Amino acid sequence: MGAGSPATLSTTGYDKLFLEFVKPGLEKGFYSNSKLYDRFKTKTEDCKGKYGKTKVETVNATSFAPQSTTAYPKASHPEYDEFTYYMKRLYGKLDFDGLLIACSQGEGAVMDIVKAETKSLMAFMPRKLNHIYWGDGSGRLACIAGGTGTTSLTIDGGGTGWGLFGIDSNGYSNPSQYLFENQRIISYTTGPAAEITDNTITAISQAGAGTDTLTVTSGTWVDGSFILDYGSYAATEAAGTGYPMGLAGVISASNPYIGTTASSAFQGINRTTAGNSWSTSQVFDMGSSLTSPSVITEEKILQVLQALENWGTTSVIITNPFIWRALFTIFKADKTMPNDPSYWGGTKGFSFYGGKNASIPIIYDEDCPDGRVYFIDDSTIKISAPVKNGFTFEPGSSGHILTKREDYDEYTANLKFYYNMTCTKPRANGLLQYIKHAAA
Repeated sequence: MGAGSPATLSTTGYDKLFLEFVKPGLEKGFYSNSKLYDRFKTKTEDCKGKYGKTKVETVNATSFAPQSTTAYPKASHPEYDEFTYYMKRLYGKLDFDGLLIACSQGEGAVMDIVKAETKSLMAFMPRKLNHIYWGDGSGRLACIAGGTGTTSLTIDGGGTGWGLFGIDSNGYSNPSQYLFENQRIISYTTGPAAEITDNTITAISQAGAGTDTLTVTSGTWVDGSFILDYGSYAATEAAGTGYPMGLAGVISASNPYIGTTASSAFQGINRTTAGNSWSTSQVFDMGSSLTSPSVITEEKILQVLQALENWGTTSVIITNPFIWRALFTIFKADKTMPNDPSYWGGTKGFSFYGGKNASIPIIYDEDCPDGRVYFIDDSTIKISAPVKNGFTFEPGSSGHILTKREDYDEYTANLKFYYNMTCTKPRANGLLQYIKHAAA
């Protein structure tokens, strides 16, 4: 390629550029900007076509016992059941003006264009993935709390299962923390019935005291309806539709929601059926209810750990920033506790001493559902995906990653992400809920 000549990278060269530069850059961006990305093992062998399967031991072998005769004890074999879950899919797209590519001088200039185009995607995608990894699988992002029914929409945490907004004056979580400006949204009643079928958030105003105001292009709605991403609503569980499961759905004692409707099962297993306690995580209450939270105590943390470690080993404790600060104040006042940090997946937190581990990091995540503390055995949480990390660029109709759009002087590159989250030993993970933001 001579000086002053236009870029002449072949389509194969562009494929190489994406796979060697863009994809590793996205992975690095995901890792550095998401506390949860790449913290759990990806199991490609669990992916079976449109489905994933994870075996879970439900009954222990109980043939080890004394006998009053010379006969061996009767063998009682362990029993296993399976989580059967559907694979989900997410997409992203990069657009490149054909003029920019044609007039770029040399490979380096093309790379600069790719950098500029992917920079915004790298900023957006880790936050979005972190939201999803914390989700309950329903795709619900906020609860409608009022508004004019035209362009001004008030939201709060409501009953989304994601937060406890507006009930603890020691701090209010941001009810729009799972939303973005320029995001396309839909809304459904709990009926369910579709309301806003396609709308765009043009502005977000944080009103304080647990409510925010969205400026939207148009629409009508009723209070108590739920906001979801455009195209994400699923009436029933199915392959490829709706949101992937997140930690809030995995670590639960009840069946999650599908869209706005309660599901009858969690990944093929009804958690509420007698005899299925093996399929549920362990849930503990700090306060008496959502509206009556209590201050967290070290003794309660120990109680949760002792129950969970009959089944596994807690590797990290995660909460939201409000409760993390309250815990920090409580621990700081305890002069007998060493002040050294501990790490989980490269994320630093202060240490809690108890349980099987010498020290357990307590970290915070902005997307962790409010009013809750999660206890995670990361060896039991699995990401099922067809490829490691779940995502790759999809070749277009030309057979190459960068594909020219018909009738446009534009090129597109499509990113696909297939995966779902599951758990091999649910009772090793737990949730402590109904917690105040205050340290006293």
